[in-house]
Amino acid sequence: MQSISVDGKRRFLHFGDYSKVDKPLEVFPLDHVVSIKSAKVKVLDLKTLEDQVASTPAMREPLLNKAAWTGKLTIPIGTYHPLRRIDIGAPGSTNPSAQSDEQRGDVTSLPGMRIDNVRFHLREGSWQAAGGHFRDVKITADLGGSFTARDSLFQDCVFAKEGPWFVGFFSSKWHFTNCVLADSFMRGWKLLDVGMKLESSTLIDIHLVPIGFKEDAAAEAARDWLSIQNCRFINCHVPESFALATKNCVFEKCTFGAPEEKLPVKAPLNAIIYVQDCTNQPQAGPGRSIEAKPAAQLSTKAGATLPYVFTNDRLDFQNPPQ
Repeated sequence: MQSISVDGKRRFLHFGDYSKVDKPLEVFPLDHVVSIKSAKVKVLDLKTLEDQVASTPAMREPLLNKAAWTGKLTIPIGTYHPLRRIDIGAPGSTNPSAQSDEQRGDVTSLPGMRIDNVRFHLREGSWQAAGGHFRDVKITADLGGSFTARDSLFQDCVFAKEGPWFVGFFSSKWHFTNCVLADSFMRGWKLLDVGMKLESSTLIDIHLVPIGFKEDAAAEAARDWLSIQNCRFINCHVPESFALATKNCVFEKCTFGAPEEKLPVKAPLNAIIYVQDCTNQPQAGPGRSIEAKPAAQLSTKAGATLPYVFTNDRLDFQNPPQ
């Protein structure tokens, strides 16, 4: 594995075979001038890293073993630093005439779990998280994979549909309730790939990606697996297609994107959003509208009720789960 940090903040993490790498560090530009004040290289000691992989002894073997996670697995309270990509669920036979024989994996993480610097792939399975703290975690899902979280924190985490298999709508499913997410969120958001329920959550400092509607944004925004409700967005960049899909949401110190030229709209689509100290007013293209009202006019609670602190660019629980 290699890890690259800039000014103390991790910018890149990769798991791979570096056994044949025997060259010095190089820093070089691509069409830009790069000035480096200092650079430090530290060789990671495998034994030390393995000793830090799990504060709970029972989780050492699943985290160090290279096999995919199959069956039912519970991650207890503890701190975890995996050293490899982990697949949840295993593929079936490569014989095209064989019956579907994938080995499913279903993961449950309990309150008080802290995990960072890892890549998970939901090949054939699910993850149910409650009261967890995720940092620098990438979670991808193939067709049928699902990730559900409540009362949890996510910082510098990336979520995405990945893999060759898909259906007409919502090939992977993601459900966040009463969560706080900072710095990053979905990598790509086509309704072909992503089903999302984002409810009563707070998102901070995120450049949100447009929602890729297929044929008619008005009809598709009303579908069950496109639900963005009672959320608070703070200092986020908000595309038009994203704002149109929200309900009873507050946008604080946000910047709204320009109308999207390729947004498919057959029936009228109207959204009401609630704003506070935003840098500009939302704009909508032909066939749709976004009405912005003061946040004080929203009668319901928007955002997570989960007590959290976000200081010095670090997200944490105000009262860690026991």
